[in-house]
Amino acid sequence: MSEVVRQPRLAEKRESLAALTGLRFFAAAWVVFYHHAAAALPTRTPSGLRNAASHGYLGVNFFYLLSGFILAYSYAERSASVVALRGTRRAFWMNRFSRVFPLYFTAWLVTAPFVVAHRLATDAAPLMRVLKLVVAAVVSLGLVQAWLPGAHAWWNPPSWSISVEAFFYAIFPWVLPRLLSQRTSRRGLALVVWMSSLLVPILYMMFGVGDLQLAAVKYQPLLHVPTFVLGILLADVFHAQLADPANGSRVLRRPLLLGALGLGAIALVVSRPVSAFHPLIHNGLLSPAFAAVMLAVALKASPVSVALSGPTLVRLGEASFGIYILQAPLWLVWRKNVSGLSSGVDFAIFFVMLCSVAMVTHRAIELPLQRRLRGFSRANPSSG
Repeated sequence: MSEVVRQPRLAEKRESLAALTGLRFFAAAWVVFYHHAAAALPTRTPSGLRNAASHGYLGVNFFYLLSGFILAYSYAERSASVVALRGTRRAFWMNRFSRVFPLYFTAWLVTAPFVVAHRLATDAAPLMRVLKLVVAAVVSLGLVQAWLPGAHAWWNPPSWSISVEAFFYAIFPWVLPRLLSQRTSRRGLALVVWMSSLLVPILYMMFGVGDLQLAAVKYQPLLHVPTFVLGILLADVFHAQLADPANGSRVLRRPLLLGALGLGAIALVVSRPVSAFHPLIHNGLLSPAFAAVMLAVALKASPVSVALSGPTLVRLGEASFGIYILQAPLWLVWRKNVSGLSSGVDFAIFFVMLCSVAMVTHRAIELPLQRRLRGFSRANPSSG
């Protein structure tokens, strides 16, 4: 959830993919609608739109795919048929940490008083209160909440996906060269990877019972690695298309058709009520459709890409991590001081406030601390 589509210093010569940055805003907004808009939608809202809002968790799936795509696009150093990580592993990890943790920690602090109040209200034994608070704090600050079934919502619930992203960052320097240096067919490899993302959800649908097992299927980081890997493979396809458009895929030469097919598949699924296939949808069923839309937008051959590259949408896209990670803390503040999201007007005001705060924190917290942390890392090359 944390990739901004802007190249790091080591990849300054790479072309900026501003349209994907604009697209990030809509993915983050979809997740916010999923969490907070259901009760606020007017009763006359068409069922298709209600169903689409109830599938907003798919914005996270999109972000996993985009994360693999952008990291591979930015950090893949190609020489003949060999692919290596651009720069050092340490520099990569520091870039990721400086990008994610400042605002993540800000959201953690805003949420803290509400978590403490909840524990005081629900746990009678003082020792149990302290113990649960300490465990929840350590798990969430350590970015390991997604590894423990049931722990994903212990502090700031949407932050479970950042726990998954942290695992992606940890393995990326090893996955990238080994994956993209393979001479296997990219299409065949992508098909195998995509099908592997559906295996455990299918097994759960056949044999699984209970909420704890479902939580493990939905939030376990290992089960989202295929989507991240698909994003890396997608970046390789994109690179090949840019390097030699004449010999590229016929479908990629028609990005409007590609994007329309992807959007059509997404609309077909999300316009229907949440069904028994929810585990499959949650864990990557629509990854190929998201990949089609992503490629169509990145190829910049349509008015849609031009619109998504506009300055307002790019600024909102740059603030999309704040929109995502601050949604729960700000909703807690809103619920405490206002009346809750009881109407469409209430939600509209809340959403505008959320976007405004995210844009301010992007400029006032994210960017300054990111520069400071990276500067500290360069000034202390042997630290850590």
